[in-house]
Amino acid sequence: MLRSIREEPSVTESLKLASNAYPRVWDAFDAMCWILARREMVGATVKDVYRLHKQAAGGPTVPSLLVIYTVSDDVISLHAVAVGNRRP
Repeated sequence: MLRSIREEPSVTESLKLASNAYPRVWDAFDAMCWILARREMVGATVKDVYRLHKQAAGGPTVPSLLVIYTVSDDVISLHAVAVGNRRP
């Protein structure tokens, strides 16, 4: 099932700040969203349960990402993101 991605304004701001240090942060973020939107959620989908996804760095210009999100029937809401060594 393909889900839509909705991000909180704080997620966008964190990515904008990180783009100064990591030129390819938007590429990493798009890849992460692609994975989350297409991932089969294992087990019962419980609403209002926070989930965590960590994506490894892809070199010096592609940072690691750590995102906190929730899942509803057709929307994944991204609540906070940590880029590189920064915390959400």
